[in-house]
Amino acid sequence: MVIGKYIRLSQADQDLMKKENKTESESISHQRDLIQRYINFHADLKNCEVREFYELKDTVSQLKTMVSEQTELNRSLRLMIDEKSSHEKALQEQVDYLTKKLFGSSSERSSDDIPGQQNLFDEAEMEQDPSLLKEETVIREHTRKKKATHEDLFKGLKVEKVVIPLPEEDQICPVCGTQMVLIGEEYVRRELEFIPATC
Repeated sequence: MVIGKYIRLSQADQDLMKKENKTESESISHQRDLIQRYINFHADLKNCEVREFYELKDTVSQLKTMVSEQTELNRSLRLMIDEKSSHEKALQEQVDYLTKKLFGSSSERSSDDIPGQQNLFDEAEMEQDPSLLKEETVIREHTRKKKATHEDLFKGLKVEKVVIPLPEEDQICPVCGTQMVLIGEEYVRRELEFIPATC
């Protein structure tokens, strides 16, 4: 007596393409184990020859669909990787530029370390005769005039002091209620009044 195991492929068989080092789908394994347990449970079937049969209908089209889906997934992942690589490169360029601005030389004449940058400000020095650079120029000493202070500027002018007294209600001490007396003055500002001359 021959027993045939009829095993049908299903959508679960796609796990073969999702996991590495896997030779058989979980769907096939579960069907085989289920049928084998049924045979083992019946004593009259244990000594029979067992053959396995697979349903191959639409297997090729399913595999083509799976391959197409995986190809599209790979293409999308590749685009994402390229986009992230470009973004990472742009960020690295910004970091390099800011690092150079922060820690690099700030001289305008340090253009030698910039690729493709020409010297724009030292053309006269490059074309100048080197023998002229050996001459020494003596600068005559001079003294700087001292700046005038406010006291010097307003010296000799008539000064009118204007004292603004406190209102009477503010001259009473809020603690003890006695009359407050003047103990000093506070300088607020100085104004200069210009009166033009008349003919």
